[in-house]
Amino acid sequence: MPRPRKKPLEPEDRGPLEPRLRGIAERLRGGYLRALEELGLTEQGTQDLARSLGLTPVVCSRVRAALAHEEPLTTLFHLPGLEPQRNFVEAIHDKGCEDALALDLVAAQEELRQIIALECGDLRALQGVLAQWVPGALAAQFPGQRQALHRSMQETEGLELQAASYTAIYLPLESGEVRVVDVFTALGITRWSEEAEFGVDFNPNALDKVTGLDGRSLAEGGLDAVRQDAFCTRAPARFSSGPDEDRMEYALEPTGLGPGGAVDLCLAQVDAVPRPMLSLDPLRSRGPSFVPNYPTERVLLEALVPRQGWYEGPPQHLAVETLTRGSVGSVGRPELAGSLRSVLEPVERLDLDPRSLRVPDLPMHGELLVHTVRSLGADPADFEVWRLDLQRPVPWIQTFLAWVHPETPESCLRPATEVYL
Repeated sequence: MPRPRKKPLEPEDRGPLEPRLRGIAERLRGGYLRALEELGLTEQGTQDLARSLGLTPVVCSRVRAALAHEEPLTTLFHLPGLEPQRNFVEAIHDKGCEDALALDLVAAQEELRQIIALECGDLRALQGVLAQWVPGALAAQFPGQRQALHRSMQETEGLELQAASYTAIYLPLESGEVRVVDVFTALGITRWSEEAEFGVDFNPNALDKVTGLDGRSLAEGGLDAVRQDAFCTRAPARFSSGPDEDRMEYALEPTGLGPGGAVDLCLAQVDAVPRPMLSLDPLRSRGPSFVPNYPTERVLLEALVPRQGWYEGPPQHLAVETLTRGSVGSVGRPELAGSLRSVLEPVERLDLDPRSLRVPDLPMHGELLVHTVRSLGADPADFEVWRLDLQRPVPWIQTFLAWVHPETPESCLRPATEVYL
């Protein structure tokens, strides 16, 4: 079979990556389709094509599936690796594909190989680059990537959560102000190492400003003031206070290892100081956020708001990395502009009804929210829930829901309340 002369790409020959990849993709897609048509193999199924070319059904299936996409970059994203593609070209050349067409296909493969070697590193990295231009590709890649990261974090931390939720409830008051209630659950807190730590802490400045649903403050009742053990689905987690009780730090007591020793934690805390119901302007936003510190299978981030008298439309749902930049909720810095990213998962609007809010991983979640609203003298029918449902969220990535003014600079998107899982 003819081989093209290998000419390494010089830096000045490279240019922008997207048009170069698109050109290669067009040559590969067009060449493969033309060759199959010339050989009379276009209509053959995977098994027949594999027998005709002497290749494995897996290679033929992937090539056929990739060629079914009309967009060249999408085809390139779904094609198999370079070695299977080389085998495919050799097979169609042996079957009678003309030399010039086979030579051009090999040349396009060689250009792609150089891009991978010199600019991407490996095929997986190339697919990561292509994913930004292929509709749905990022969403398709995330589950596997998140699963790998989850397992790595589980081994590193020696602990994981089966499910967690954070719901910020905004209760309108007759004064025109808003009372904020935070409902937090961590279900299936599972230790895989006896040394693994899980803790709960509160702002020392908020001990007299935060109460439980019964009106007891954190200063009076400590963690028990805000616990809602009746809504746990496993044994309630037991905590011991840290060495400095003034800081309200609590550490999870010893548990069994694995799922058999898993415990639950449900909290509901009321901000005793009402907040003004501010009109949105470019310097203000309203909504909850969270930053997961532990590997968690599923997280619900929710804003429970009144049906009437709240901001119009759905909230924005964005994310930002916090390891180097810090939390957006604590500091709004100009250098954050451009670092905020849209979240792929959609935001749902739900009624405040246990049946609407129930998910298998959090079976008592709806009941807890309804109980919280009723305990504060409000009618659940007057509220709606905006939910972001995340599967294995990436640790240390802050995700938030926020109602913002259309002219709000990205560096000023600061959520009103936040929680660290």
